[in-house]
Amino acid sequence: MIELSLHILDLIENSINAGADEIKILLDINEKNDLLTLTIEDNGKGFSVDEEQLFDPFYTTKTSKVVGMGLSLAKSSAERAGGEVVIGRSEDLGGAKVVLTFVLSNIDRIPIGDLGNSIAGMFITNPNINIKIYIIFNNQTQLSIHTKEYREKFSDKSDIEIYPFIEKEINRVIKTLNV
Repeated sequence: MIELSLHILDLIENSINAGADEIKILLDINEKNDLLTLTIEDNGKGFSVDEEQLFDPFYTTKTSKVVGMGLSLAKSSAERAGGEVVIGRSEDLGGAKVVLTFVLSNIDRIPIGDLGNSIAGMFITNPNINIKIYIIFNNQTQLSIHTKEYREKFSDKSDIEIYPFIEKEINRVIKTLNV
């Protein structure tokens, strides 16, 4: 995939397919350590296969598909940029946890991309899912959005009317970070 936001979309879809209705996304950018770390956790059923199968592009748990490229592509993107992928169980939410690390200065690190559109798009197409996104830059929280709180705050508006608020706020923060 050509952008980190597309990997995030894929991982969110995996979470939803695993029965999650609570998804936490943490994007941690640390210039001192020269790392970009993406952590996605959920309250779904977690991983039911071994790690080797998870990263096999020709293995999928979906009966409607022949291949499962998502985690394989994410692993490839991270490794090309000097990073790695670690999978496990979320201590906070009880479901799956995927951590991708990238060397921030690596020339092969994919750009973050249109993260605002990706998250806001998942927000309007999955009304029963609560997405929490945090962006940390050099150990300081730059953004904290909980889609459930946005729905409550703008209870007089439809999700499609709330979409621009979420998209613009996420993209504003990403743009100011200049990574």
